[in-house]
Amino acid sequence: QPRSPSKKSKRNDTDPEAYAHLHLLQDYLQPGLDVVFCGINPGYMSAETGHHFANPTNHFWRCLHRSGMTSTLVSPSEDYLLLERFNIGLTNLVERPSIQACELSKAEMRASVPPFLDKLARHRPRFVCFVGMMIWEIVKSVLVKQCTAHGKVKGRNGVKTQPGSQAYRLVYANAEGDPQQGTLFFVVPCTSGRVVKYQ
Repeated sequence: QPRSPSKKSKRNDTDPEAYAHLHLLQDYLQPGLDVVFCGINPGYMSAETGHHFANPTNHFWRCLHRSGMTSTLVSPSEDYLLLERFNIGLTNLVERPSIQACELSKAEMRASVPPFLDKLARHRPRFVCFVGMMIWEIVKSVLVKQCTAHGKVKGRNGVKTQPGSQAYRLVYANAEGDPQQGTLFFVVPCTSGRVVKYQ
């Protein structure tokens, strides 16, 4: 008797057309940012409202304020204030929205890394903070293979990801070819309410 597909398989096979009515979520990026926070992809509620980390069960905005990075508690509808008042940027690795990240294939996530690295090369933030350790694992796997395409990557491979600063740096070059200050990588646990390990 054939086995019924698992819940995870069903989620991975979700028809992208189910989200066709949703708009892409706007990045908040500009040159010289202190830090850019990168999520895996927009959740359904974020894409529906047009604001980052919009699900009320997501702890991102509370964690950001409690960390001292914002002087006030910013609401999802005020996400643009991060760029204007705090020199903080927001983006996602994968542009298309979904209800859960497990609906994204590894191939889709890997294919999103080069455009993401292009964003970093254009805007050159001091730090990128990945909101979820899986995001960094995907980026690192591609970054190590394509390091010459976007500057030079310095770091150690084969080390299990832990929250905090990562032993990698994305180095850029100026017009004369001299290396300039690069982008450092930082990882924090996913702030989704579904992730309870670090709560």
